[in-house]
Amino acid sequence: MAWATTVELPTTQKIILMLLAHHADKDMTCYPGQTRLAQQAGLGERATRNALKELEAKGLIYRQKRFRKDGTRTSDLCHLNVGSQPVDNSPATGK
Repeated sequence: MAWATTVELPTTQKIILMLLAHHADKDMTCYPGQTRLAQQAGLGERATRNALKELEAKGLIYRQKRFRKDGTRTSDLCHLNVGSQPVDNSPATGK
C-alpha cells in the first residue's frame, strides 16, 4: 500500500488506487466491485468508474474482465503495477 500513497494523482484517483492497494493480495491483484469501492471512497459509481478508467490509462492498473458460469459479468480482476508512475497520456499542447 505504501507505493499507492507516493503516486501523484488527482484526489479521486488516488483514493481509488489506495483502496485497490488495500484490497490487493500478495500478487497485487484484487477484485472489489465498483459499488463497494464507491461506498468505501464516499464517491458515486460514475466517479469511481472514471477513476478506474484513468488509472488504467495511466498504466497504474490493468483490469481483466471476469464472468460467472452463466455468462454474466462480475467484478473485474485488477492488477496493480506496483512501482510504476503515471504515464501522461494527455494530448500534446504544441509548445
